[in-house]
Amino acid sequence: MAVLDKDKSFVLVVLGKNWVEYPPKDPPAGWKLELSRDSKVTALAAGVLAESISEIKKVIFVTGHTDGQAWPTEAEEMQRYAAQYFPVLRGDKVICETESIDTAQGAEKVRTILAGYGLLDETVILLTVGYHCKRALRVHKNFGFKNVICHKSEKVLAESFNSANAKRVCWRALKDYRNYSLLRKFKKWLEEIILRVVLIFDPYGRRLRCVTNHTRHQK
Repeated sequence: MAVLDKDKSFVLVVLGKNWVEYPPKDPPAGWKLELSRDSKVTALAAGVLAESISEIKKVIFVTGHTDGQAWPTEAEEMQRYAAQYFPVLRGDKVICETESIDTAQGAEKVRTILAGYGLLDETVILLTVGYHCKRALRVHKNFGFKNVICHKSEKVLAESFNSANAKRVCWRALKDYRNYSLLRKFKKWLEEIILRVVLIFDPYGRRLRCVTNHTRHQK
């Protein structure tokens, strides 16, 4: 993890990465949504950073109803999950962006939020899992973020066990994340490569959103 300039202040933008599975058409009694391992790692890493970097002015959890309007948002579930272990994520410093359904729309919504708080000139720390970092960074730059860096969630957890709260839950989440199958890891990296190519022709993700509107239960 890069050493941050303590003379600056920051905004931490925490990117959601889906669920273990989407809701079935007719959920059985007691069925519940569960954050993916990716989202859990990122949510906990947000707690680690918010606890250790006092210069963070705002923490923004990003991503809305990717599971359909009848179900919770990714942002709110990530905040709720991490706040169990990190009290710093329970206060007014924390915002949940609940309208976006993909990375590009999230960047657009976050820019609007930062403008509303007069924070557009602050350095933005993007927090997401490693395979998503390059695309997330490129998307945010496409939307005019000039002072933006990206941290890998799993790396934040791996480097923080001497000081992090809830050491056991962080280690368990990191271990689960590392135990993804090689096939799944390959598919995710391949998907990201394809989506980065798509960005060349669709820098603001508007054409791609026609697809995500359907795959993420928006229509």
